[in-house]
Amino acid sequence: MRRFEQAVNGPDFRSRVGYAAFLDTPEAFIDQLWLIGMSKNIDDIRYSAYVHKERGGKLRMGPAWDWNLAFGNMDTATDSDPTG
Repeated sequence: MRRFEQAVNGPDFRSRVGYAAFLDTPEAFIDQLWLIGMSKNIDDIRYSAYVHKERGGKLRMGPAWDWNLAFGNMDTATDSDPTG
């Protein structure tokens, strides 16, 4: 994780030796962020996202879960507003 964080914060973060070298499929991370954003899941990345890896493997995203406070099911936040 330390090397991954260094790669993300480093000058070559977009290169093959940057963050992408540590991710199994970078698209899966992007898909998860879209899913959380579009559903307005207020638990989002802080509480309801898993990143895991096999020993010696790359970081993997998923599974997607915990939708009880998404899709407008929370009245104390702006998730019921269809804009934004």
